[in-house]
Amino acid sequence: MKDHYCSISTVDNDARYLARLLTDRQRQWPQVQDDLETIYNELQQQMRVASVNLTQWTHLSDDKFLLSTPASEVLDTVRLLKGALSVREEIARLGTRYFVTNLLYRNATRGLPISQSELDGKAERVIHLMDEQTQKLNADIFQMEELSIAEDLRIGPCSSNSEHFNALFLKQQIEGKDRNEAGSWKLSMSLWQSTTPYA
Repeated sequence: MKDHYCSISTVDNDARYLARLLTDRQRQWPQVQDDLETIYNELQQQMRVASVNLTQWTHLSDDKFLLSTPASEVLDTVRLLKGALSVREEIARLGTRYFVTNLLYRNATRGLPISQSELDGKAERVIHLMDEQTQKLNADIFQMEELSIAEDLRIGPCSSNSEHFNALFLKQQIEGKDRNEAGSWKLSMSLWQSTTPYA
């Protein structure tokens, strides 16, 4: 079994991983190469997740989606927005980990049959992938946020007031967490009351 230094599945291990990189400078190149390959593969996986998210968003933007209830539009948009924000963060985290590992162990290839140009080429590919995918995600996130705002302001029939309330409350919870905005509950209540005939 390979002794991979990075355990990508552990969310909070970035600090420990970086600490090991700084304290163990004598690791052999095959171990470093294994780490870089593991990080790169996980980065590719996140790219696939982002692609699936984009495909789902494209489908939800068609005529069928536009005929759905405001509540379902809010829920679907919030779900995809949360996914897009999460994968964008993961891509940035994994890309940074790849670069740090690449730079700290660049000297490990001196005297070994690994060229500096090969390391540079792989790093450049990672930069290109990150930049390309981040631009796509940013565009999707902007559209999702725009639609979400439009749905908040739109007056139309809901399948039920409770469904609309739950959708708006979930949306505000996510936005409050991701943007650190206060007062999400108060805003959800006011929006719900404006759509409730007995409020």
